[in-house]
Amino acid sequence: MQQVYSWDLVAHKVESEQFPGGLLFLYARDDEIALKTMTVNETATDMPPMPDSEDDVNHPRNLELEATAINQNFSHQILKRPAGGTAAAAAAAAAAATTRKTFQPNPFFDAEEEEEGLEPATVAYRYRRFQLGAYRLVARTELQGYVMRGGKEEYITSFALNEWETQRWRQKIDMQKGSIIATELKNNSYKLAKWAAQSILAGADLMKVGFVSRVSQASAIDHLILGTTQYKPVEFAERMLNLKVTNMWGIVKWLCDKFLAPENNMEPGKYVLLKDPNKATLRVFAVPLDAFEGDEDEDEDEDEEDDEYDEDGGPGAAAAAEEEDDEGADAGGSNRHFSGPPQPGAK
Repeated sequence: MQQVYSWDLVAHKVESEQFPGGLLFLYARDDEIALKTMTVNETATDMPPMPDSEDDVNHPRNLELEATAINQNFSHQILKRPAGGTAAAAAAAAAAATTRKTFQPNPFFDAEEEEEGLEPATVAYRYRRFQLGAYRLVARTELQGYVMRGGKEEYITSFALNEWETQRWRQKIDMQKGSIIATELKNNSYKLAKWAAQSILAGADLMKVGFVSRVSQASAIDHLILGTTQYKPVEFAERMLNLKVTNMWGIVKWLCDKFLAPENNMEPGKYVLLKDPNKATLRVFAVPLDAFEGDEDEDEDEDEEDDEYDEDGGPGAAAAAEEEDDEGADAGGSNRHFSGPPQPGAK
């Protein structure tokens, strides 16, 4: 399933005594956007004209942010909540406490957030191991919940399709849900294929899909959940998207061969896999080992420097006051000049 937009992944190969071919880590950069947001109408053949302003709610970037927020909120709202009352709330709290004991702590939720009364996202990270020929693959996958069917727990993933251009889904959702799915398969085939692949990788029994529409076409804030449906991930991929699970694994196998097979002679180090923005080509670039690791520190340093200057580029009030104090204490203060912000670590 071809993606229209460009994206990139980091591939880090390290040497290992236990594994002669080495270890390969694949992950997205912290500031990588394309793989972390939900695209809208990426594979559509006929898109509305591009809005003139980037602030327009229908600008492609804003549509992606809206779709991403909808998916996050939808995964919260489909979960079963206490029916009400103190007894029900207490029973739910006790059940939650019991359930959480069976899981390790959320790796992305720290103690400071817990002290502030925040709760971690409603997602379970499931680590799975696969044997892919000579390669052993470990992947961190995501599940949004489970349902009881026939006395058995079935894992689910959840996603949401959103309507933004019209409000026709309200008339079709009950009787013509199939036509809505058919249109989405044409306009968002890559996104749906990615959802199916994520669900298969996580070992989900069901993939729940919601249909969400704007309350008003002019606002990207308020939405309505019009309905939901669910599919078995493998059947959805093969019957509706014409995707073969073996072909999906074939791509992963190719990546493993590319970096780990001895005959390819890929040196240990850090690489970037870049999907060409103009054609269906995956390019591989070697980058320094410290690439992408100092971006956060550089941003913090820039913020500290900005605090030292006012809007006109001169020293800020705090820096100017400190300079005046220094001049008063220094006999040669009249010849001193502001020399810019302190270096990191300076006091």
